[in-house]
Amino acid sequence: MTGDKIRIIPYREVYEEAVYKLIEKIASEFSMSIFSKSRKRQRAVFDKYWIAMMHEEVVGTIATIRLQNQAAILKRMFVHKAYRGRDKDVSGALINSAFEWCRREKINTLYLGTMNQFQAAQRFYVKKGFRQIECKSLPADYVHNELDDLFFCKHFEPK
Repeated sequence: MTGDKIRIIPYREVYEEAVYKLIEKIASEFSMSIFSKSRKRQRAVFDKYWIAMMHEEVVGTIATIRLQNQAAILKRMFVHKAYRGRDKDVSGALINSAFEWCRREKINTLYLGTMNQFQAAQRFYVKKGFRQIECKSLPADYVHNELDDLFFCKHFEPK
């Protein structure tokens, strides 16, 4: 992969099918479902949505939803299995895009929900400055995924 470079670009509708296939492939890695039984394939509304591209392949996604009180939620953090890990740093590039957006938009707190089975993701979030919080500490306008059982937040220092 010498000379190969991951590009983080804004999501466009033309990538919808590729994103859907990536998420379905990742879902097949887990014995427990990562989707709600009531979940239908639908277009989610995000304030900002990025994809990671290697050549012409979608290898990762991340999105944010703006909340009240200078807060936001991190959503859709998915990375193709072959592109995970520190050596590839696709996850780092994606989350840094979200962090930069938060700083530009003067977001003070970024929340996320995840499932207990995503233990590597939890370690990644902690390394990136998130701390685990209780569900009752989430803001009233937090958009819940009924399968999430762990919650994290990251505070940004004002510049």
